[in-house]
Amino acid sequence: MNLDNELKSAIKETRIIAKLIKSGCTCLTCFVTNSFLIEEHHIGGRKNSSLKVPLCANCHLLATKNQLSYGQNWLLVSKTEAERARYVIEDLKFLIRRLEGNYGIN
Repeated sequence: MNLDNELKSAIKETRIIAKLIKSGCTCLTCFVTNSFLIEEHHIGGRKNSSLKVPLCANCHLLATKNQLSYGQNWLLVSKTEAERARYVIEDLKFLIRRLEGNYGIN
């Protein structure tokens, strides 16, 4: 696959993910579409970011459990921008690993 085709593919995938997030009706990591099971997950935690993504109840529980492993500083309200950004990045990495594990994506 040449670079031009890879770029077009990445743009298409990004648009699909953006539509999933906007719809709020599909889990971003396992693609469950039952609207009764979908919850909003705060990336990095509510105190660190207003960015939210739709996750099913199971994926949301796992993502929140992962956040709790960050330690006591994660729960503090007064953090530096760098600390808040670190928690957001750690959360995104966790969600990517879940997606990769569910679908064998590398």
